[in-house]
Amino acid sequence: MPLVQGQSHRLSTFDQLVLASWVAKTVMVAEYVYPTHIAISDRDRLWMYANLEPPPKGWHIWIAHYAGIKWRNLAIYHHIGGLSKPTGLDTQFTSIGMGVCVVRVFETASSAN
Repeated sequence: MPLVQGQSHRLSTFDQLVLASWVAKTVMVAEYVYPTHIAISDRDRLWMYANLEPPPKGWHIWIAHYAGIKWRNLAIYHHIGGLSKPTGLDTQFTSIGMGVCVVRVFETASSAN
């Protein structure tokens, strides 16, 4: 909550893992708003289920302070596409805004990662 409210807060390594796990889980669930447009692999979902943390390969999660107002009341934008398969979806980019905090997630199952 301190990050969402704009309070100074240092994240320990454990806190970073907990936050990254929550973000990965949220992205995996949010992707099912459009079940015909799924880019996250079953392999990554099973990893998350078994290990309760983001998969070790292909996931990149950033968090930053957000000074705008558009995303303050919780917003999620999820974009998908294909990098290695012309007809398949293997890459997603998600933005989550909460209060004065923004999270960016890039994930790909592409052989290019």
